[in-house]
Amino acid sequence: MRKGLSALLADGLATRSSPGTAAHRAPVDYLAQRLKGDGSVDALDLARWQFGVTTVYHFLFVPITIGLSCLVATMQTVWAR
Repeated sequence: MRKGLSALLADGLATRSSPGTAAHRAPVDYLAQRLKGDGSVDALDLARWQFGVTTVYHFLFVPITIGLSCLVATMQTVWAR
């Protein structure tokens, strides 16, 4: 018999994480653990840093590039006339 979507999701969540693992801890507990200063960096921290750096890069450089391309096009148009 085929399982419904909710049953499949529940099975997947049950097999991947159980109570007491990082997936079930409160964010406050995770933050308190990170602020202890033990110096360890895990894959989740690196992924968050990568996302943050990529987001800032796109937030800053994409509008600058678009703006500069419009400026260069305008200046070349004025020069050609």
